[in-house]
Amino acid sequence: MTITLILTLLAGALYLLATLHIAREMRAGHGERRQVFLMAGGGATLLHGIVVAQTLFSPAGIELGLFSAGSLVGMLIAVVAIITSLFRPVAVLTVGAYPTAFVLLLLATLFRDHYAPRYFETGIGVHIVLSLLAYAVLAMATVHAILLANQNRRFREHRVQGLMRALPPIQTMEAILFELIAIGFTLLTLAILTGMLYVESFFAQHLVHKTILTLAGWLALGALLIGHHVAGWRGKTAVRWTAAAFTLLVVAFFGSKFVLELILQRG
Repeated sequence: MTITLILTLLAGALYLLATLHIAREMRAGHGERRQVFLMAGGGATLLHGIVVAQTLFSPAGIELGLFSAGSLVGMLIAVVAIITSLFRPVAVLTVGAYPTAFVLLLLATLFRDHYAPRYFETGIGVHIVLSLLAYAVLAMATVHAILLANQNRRFREHRVQGLMRALPPIQTMEAILFELIAIGFTLLTLAILTGMLYVESFFAQHLVHKTILTLAGWLALGALLIGHHVAGWRGKTAVRWTAAAFTLLVVAFFGSKFVLELILQRG
């Protein structure tokens, strides 16, 4: 635990360094000087991954409890933010991604999961990985949607300043948002399909609420993508549908794990 805590604090320090650097650079209008925030963020993510491996794997199997799963999603959120910022001018996403990743990492380090370790078959493992990747991408899409909404409001009020000045044009922000939503929707679709194929209890009574909420979130994302391409949905409509879909997915997965593991203490 001591080594794990040290690695967690080191990762937190690097996450903080990267966050402060990119926030300062963008507030000053210097653009995106990527070296520091990518190196620090990459180092933090690497340490985060080491801690995830230590908390996730045990001789008895994989301990995919509420906090360890949250930590893994936090790491994936940081990875998605870094990859997105490499190909699109939205390094500001890391300002939200890095602190979130650290909080989830710290919770996993400090609190013990009520989850019985187990081994998963390959198909179920693929389902879990796809699900967690979908959560990470859609989390970034939600943050991006909130930034876009704020950017739209500031633009209408002629108060474009601070971090908002460093964002790309609204049209580019909208294009990136729907790219993230499309990727997340694809991953979620694959996760649902593999769940139906490999998870025997996918529609069992104790998981039916999780399945229904997940399908509701999936339908909301699908409706948003169709509405965007057919009816030109954008702006507040896109933000609301994205936030609603992500909320459904979070409640479906983490809400279910919270009730089962912390309240009912069933792993």
